[in-house]
Amino acid sequence: MAKSVKLWFGRLHDNDESLRRGARRVLAGLTPADKKAVPDLLVYLKSNDPTSRYWAARGLSGVGPDAKDAVPALIESLKDENEDCRFWAVTALSSIGAEALDAIPPLIGLLRDSVFGVRAAVAGALVRIAPTAESVLHALVEMLETDENEYVREEVIRALGKIGTAGAVSALVNALNDRNLDVRRYAAIGLKMLGSKAKQAIPEIKRIMTTDLSDGVRGDLEIALNRMESE
Repeated sequence: MAKSVKLWFGRLHDNDESLRRGARRVLAGLTPADKKAVPDLLVYLKSNDPTSRYWAARGLSGVGPDAKDAVPALIESLKDENEDCRFWAVTALSSIGAEALDAIPPLIGLLRDSVFGVRAAVAGALVRIAPTAESVLHALVEMLETDENEYVREEVIRALGKIGTAGAVSALVNALNDRNLDVRRYAAIGLKMLGSKAKQAIPEIKRIMTTDLSDGVRGDLEIALNRMESE
């Protein structure tokens, strides 16, 4: 970052739209190379101004694991009244990864957020931070069974596919019976990607292949089945 963080945050409120746009472009483009900006970003993350909090969280998400010192503040930001700030706090914790382990309990609590985009982001964050944690698996399975938003269920299925344990496979198999075609399709793709790790699902896959009317679902399940039986 060639110029100071303070300068760019100041420009977010400039009367000149071109300066505001430039500041947004810079803050949205932060990378791990900008890790020295973390202390200043933390100051703005605690600002009374929602625009500053938003761009601070978004900037931290670009820094990645080197923003680990921001984890406590980002956990507090999960309670932000602004939904966009909550979303980027989740995204920043996800980009930090395993160093954000303390965020798992509050993230699981955020699976009840009223905004579906936040809930979907949490699903991905949980599996990136702690893919082997039993609490994460249980939370995702419950979310898959209870969340009424199809997009959220699709994101949960992607997360379960990355976990790949027996419990995750069982949840994916159950999702093959979902009322929504896209959810069933993602479940089939998840099983296909797992291959031999999902061998326990073979009997149920064979049954569903005879009942699901979607060519896409049956096609993915056929590929999954071939991989499971050949590996």
